[in-house]
Amino acid sequence: MFGSRNDPFKLGQKWKQLFPDAEQHTIPGGNHYPMGDDPAGVSTLIRRWHSAHLRGAHQPQRSGSLPAQESR
Repeated sequence: MFGSRNDPFKLGQKWKQLFPDAEQHTIPGGNHYPMGDDPAGVSTLIRRWHSAHLRGAHQPQRSGSLPAQESR
């Protein structure tokens, strides 16, 4: 994610060239810390990405289903 107001070296364009398959988002009016400028928008983008790419990849174990530790 890039803030629209803080990319003086055009790193967004370079990043897209280096990683053409990566998702890239520009936060309108965002500066160096776009998550501070639009926390709800950034968290929504992260949640969408996580749901699309990692759903079910890691399911935390419930406290009652932890494997028994082996004794040494």
